[in-house]
Amino acid sequence: LGQFATPTALAVDILRYADELLPKDETIRFLDPAIGTGAFYSALLSVFPAQRITEAVGYEVDLHYEQPACGLWKNSGLVIKLADFTQQEPTPRFNLIICNPPYVRHHHLQNGDKVRLRERTYNASGMKISGLAGLYCHFLGLAHAWMTDNGKILQHYHIEPLGEKT
Repeated sequence: LGQFATPTALAVDILRYADELLPKDETIRFLDPAIGTGAFYSALLSVFPAQRITEAVGYEVDLHYEQPACGLWKNSGLVIKLADFTQQEPTPRFNLIICNPPYVRHHHLQNGDKVRLRERTYNASGMKISGLAGLYCHFLGLAHAWMTDNGKILQHYHIEPLGEKT
């Protein structure tokens, strides 16, 4: 399914950078579209005070990760949804979206999925993604529709913001 774990130190560094980007008086509404066992959520809790986090949601498509994550984060305030993020209807309420998207190459996607993903990504972000793009690119494009104005999207290997809705 294209999962690669995010090292704890990297997750913390990315959340520290997110702290620099967000206004200090702004509450956090956090989304991780491919949460795994929650490396970014763990980092969120270590960087931001709990009273600043008003919402935290994670999507996970793989039961092998979703079940342990639910056990780890039970009663923490994190809502974990066992569902394919790429098939969900967006609600633009998150101001911090941080993700390690799945690395699934285009030739491992079914043709029907490629068409669906291209259409949804275009509708979400206005970006025309190549048919040769992997699932990773679609996750980033789709996340735009979940973002508030001035929201931030950060990803695993790039520490600069990938998008800002203005």
